Amino acid sequence: MRLGRTRHNPASAQEGMGPGGDTSVLGPDLVVDGHLESSGEVHVHGSIAGDIHAPKVTVCPDGKIEGNVVAKEACIGGRLDGRVIAPFVVVEETGAVVGRIFHHQITVAKGAFVDGRMPWRPLNHFDESASLLEELTSEHVHKERSGD
Repeated sequence: MRLGRTRHNPASAQEGMGPGGDTSVLGPDLVVDGHLESSGEVHVHGSIAGDIHAPKVTVCPDGKIEGNVVAKEACIGGRLDGRVIAPFVVVEETGAVVGRIFHHQITVAKGAFVDGRMPWRPLNHFDESASLLEELTSEHVHKERSGD
């Protein structure tokens, strides 16, 4: 699902766009119930009930996720109830995380709220974790669709 898609341009290269050059922006009036996957960067301003897999996920101050985030980079400025599985994580001063943050490198700003453990992991751990979570998510989606 791609909503609010923007194309890469050289002037915005410093903004850290995803490898495909696309950024998907989920607006503040959007409510999503389901799994999201993107090959580009995802900015969440709305509410998501489900997992997000993308190279870079940014939960903006008005964004909320109830689910897991699997990314190479995660920036949490809004609320996240679930797990973060990303080698590089930033929890901004407006961010609130309830759940575990699996990371290799993390920055937690003064004023941020974290209720959960933040276990450090070596970089190779993230390839294995992403594969496992992807497998579990696809099994869950398959069961929902088949009615099992």
